[in-house]
Amino acid sequence: MDLLVFIAEKYGFKEVSWVRKPEVIMTHLGKRKLSYWRERDLLEYHLNFRDRLFSKCGILCNRMIRTIDQEAFIPIHQGYLSVHDFVEEEFAFEQFPEMEGYLLSSLIGVSVDVNNYDGFATFPYRETLETLGTIKALYPEQYLLLVRLIPEVKKRLSHNKSISQLSIPISNHSIKEVMGQFYFESSDEGPLPVYEVLPKAMHVWYEKKGQDEFKQCFKALFDEVDRETSNLLIQTIIAPWDWWSCIQSLQYEGVNVNQVMEEFVEKWETMRKITCSVQLSISEGRVSVSE
Repeated sequence: MDLLVFIAEKYGFKEVSWVRKPEVIMTHLGKRKLSYWRERDLLEYHLNFRDRLFSKCGILCNRMIRTIDQEAFIPIHQGYLSVHDFVEEEFAFEQFPEMEGYLLSSLIGVSVDVNNYDGFATFPYRETLETLGTIKALYPEQYLLLVRLIPEVKKRLSHNKSISQLSIPISNHSIKEVMGQFYFESSDEGPLPVYEVLPKAMHVWYEKKGQDEFKQCFKALFDEVDRETSNLLIQTIIAPWDWWSCIQSLQYEGVNVNQVMEEFVEKWETMRKITCSVQLSISEGRVSVSE
């Protein structure tokens, strides 16, 4: 059976035609976007996450439109297909810069409900020290620099005993607007670990936004979370991932050592500025954002 005929039959659409094959169709109700899935587990993860994001946080997102029989997806050759609203208007972030922080906070909150595993882990400090020892002979100068930073590494690990190992579906997402409301358009890719997302987001916000907007985003990230979650997220952000990443990179044969070290120093110094900007006192275990 022709795919468009099959979709029309299952969803009750009329006058179905391609707008942009194979992703966008036109129906009597307007444009709809199609997603194709090979892995049912990933499909059901997105189904549950998006439904929960709307029901828990009230955030509009590209949820699965139900069929006539109230199914969230339909089987097709070599997988499954889901249908979604098609939204084109971009969200005006310059008017509401804090929404990026609010979005991350909401996604993390939903991940607690959706992920079926313990959301806590510890930074691989001892393993990283062992790896550091292997580069001593190869790069003695860089080795000494990284060793001299160990006291500060320990300080950056002193805020909370755990980091978050939750995951959120934020890779290649888009932020749209529907009738003046914020609309999160998730990609169909797998979720990313929070311990990768948060530090990267901090650096992007700090480098691309002004001080006021950065602080608004940072404050919004923590506004709706309890103290335990706040401590967990702070430790996840300030954990020395830059130090860890540098050491990992120096293991590879043929690596551009100067480039690796330049990137490391830049990230290390940026995190110092970030903690200062938001008045984060690591040793005292507190966080505040100056207004």
